[in-house]
Amino acid sequence: MAVAKRELGRTGLQVTTLGYGAMELRGAPRARDITEAQAETILNEVLEAGINYIDTSIDYGLSEERIGRYISHRRAEYYLASKCGCLVGAPPTPRGQRGQHVFTRENVVEGVEQSLVHRAREMPEAGIDMPFLTGTIPQVKRLADAFRKAGRPVVYVASMLKPDYSDAQIPYWRFGRPAGGNRTFIVEGTWSAQIVDELKPRGGEHVVVKEGFGGFSSTPLDTILRNMGVTSCVVSGVTTCVCVSTTIRGGVEHNYRMILVKDAVAEVFAANAQLLALWRQQSTKKRSKKR
Repeated sequence: MAVAKRELGRTGLQVTTLGYGAMELRGAPRARDITEAQAETILNEVLEAGINYIDTSIDYGLSEERIGRYISHRRAEYYLASKCGCLVGAPPTPRGQRGQHVFTRENVVEGVEQSLVHRAREMPEAGIDMPFLTGTIPQVKRLADAFRKAGRPVVYVASMLKPDYSDAQIPYWRFGRPAGGNRTFIVEGTWSAQIVDELKPRGGEHVVVKEGFGGFSSTPLDTILRNMGVTSCVVSGVTTCVCVSTTIRGGVEHNYRMILVKDAVAEVFAANAQLLALWRQQSTKKRSKKR
């Protein structure tokens, strides 16, 4: 029997009167542990039952990631709702206690942005392949750990701007962002400017803040590397064609030997990476013929 539907408020959206609350997908420590296989089964069974309204929240642990991971290919079959006000970056609240909520503009916007990053996995129209981008994390982590074990320095380069972009060295106006006003993307002190948890710097490791695409442009990166006696740089990160390539060219101009780790970099979507690989392949063939 089909689940009855009715309009959601004044949105014009026809949603099922029975929805699915995705809190149970959050996993430990605030709920029972749910395996990835169980999460995939639950979400697909929800859609098979005809339910088209799924409720989640940024403080539901792994919930939003799992929704994007396991039912992105069925995006046209459901509406997704996420709550506002949960404190972004707060540690998990002990089981049985209510998490802290802050309803300031800054926290609400930051929470929505965090949800959109997880949801980008299920929004191919956004042109961002989040699984492909985040797929570099294990390789980057393994690389950083190997350097630490070998006693070699690990240096981070992170983009960070003022809320009004007054210090931006990027052509932000090309992305439909007029001068003035406040923004939230890669703004200092916000969630979007943080380094992902799996790659957090260790004590004593440098984090070089850049306001443009290149890691060497108007930053202390060159000074830090020379003081540590570095002459060769092994580079990883995203995205390949923008920040990574600009930093590599900057390093060459500063007389460093720059080495790119091909499985530890990525583009905003896999198709770009495939085109780059093809271009490298053809360039190598041409150089070989000239020799």
